[in-house]
Amino acid sequence: DDPVALDGLLEVHRYNEDWTGLERVLRRQIELCHDPALRAALTCRLASLRELRFADLPGAKVLFRSALNNDPLHMPALRALLRTSRATDDHATTARVAQVIAEHEEPRTAAALMLESARLHLDKLNDPDRAFEAMRAAVAHSPEPAILAALGNLCERTARWSDLAQVLEQLREMADDAAERAAIGLRLALVQQQRLDDIDAAIETLREAVNAAPDDLPARQMLGRLYRRQERWEELIGLLSEERELFTDPQRQAATCYRIADIFEHQLGDLEQAVGFYQQALDSVPGYRPAMRGISRAYRILERHEDLIAVFEHELALAAGGAEKRTLLRRIAELGQQELNDPAAAHGAYERLLSLDPNDLSTLRALRRIYTLGCRWDD
Repeated sequence: DDPVALDGLLEVHRYNEDWTGLERVLRRQIELCHDPALRAALTCRLASLRELRFADLPGAKVLFRSALNNDPLHMPALRALLRTSRATDDHATTARVAQVIAEHEEPRTAAALMLESARLHLDKLNDPDRAFEAMRAAVAHSPEPAILAALGNLCERTARWSDLAQVLEQLREMADDAAERAAIGLRLALVQQQRLDDIDAAIETLREAVNAAPDDLPARQMLGRLYRRQERWEELIGLLSEERELFTDPQRQAATCYRIADIFEHQLGDLEQAVGFYQQALDSVPGYRPAMRGISRAYRILERHEDLIAVFEHELALAAGGAEKRTLLRRIAELGQQELNDPAAAHGAYERLLSLDPNDLSTLRALRRIYTLGCRWDD
């Protein structure tokens, strides 16, 4: 049992590759050792012998654990136990030891170990709570976008919506370009609206997204929907007015002006403003049907009959079918006769109707009434 003699025997057995003899001497040294740190080192050495020379992974793991009982922070034993646990698919031990080692590594290595532990807890051990804690620890070690994104995916997978919102806010702050910030902002706004029922926060997030990327259409569309849902009409008009300036496509400009006009007409009850925007839609796309219907409706309510006739005349020039033309001419005639008290205007419309259908009895009767009232007996 002389320590010097035992050390000498170790060297002899190693030189002769007598692994059984080497193991016997190591076990005796462990029995005689009373220093926990040294005992852990000797046990770890014995475990490595069992692993590498005897291919005894289960036995090696038992010995690595024994070494850690003597010195819980013996790093060679911890790393060896991590390696052998991975090799034997011992997921629980791998997850636990990875976290212990992480506390003593530099930030990026620590974060990688915590990520490994989190994924094992989630995918192999069915423990989402421990997975979340490990992933959050990974972020604390190294708050890089990739690790934050992994934490965000875990939050979404486990329905931790408040935590997901916080992660997305961090990712948005770290984003390098405007388009990326806007995309993350849109995702954050969806969480705030759909999962947290915080419409005001979602609106503020979308405002920031639109400011960061003014041409980001999905963010604009969602912000518009929320403004409408909250009946924030003035803010919605402001948003749409910005869109009108941003986009040069005439169809899009016409559609945007129409939407503004529709808000003025149906939500704010300001028909004069509505008429102005209906007209701007028609300036962008002459004959734009929704705007023509809208401006006709507004003129009728405002009793601007001459303007209404002008709209009907414009529609008449664009009309393709005979039935549509006849309908428009009847409206012009009725306005001239009933609202403007202008038999001449009505007469002209009925004459054009008759040219389309010379045998239309209702048109003939209407003309007869006009001629009778005007004492035009020859006509």
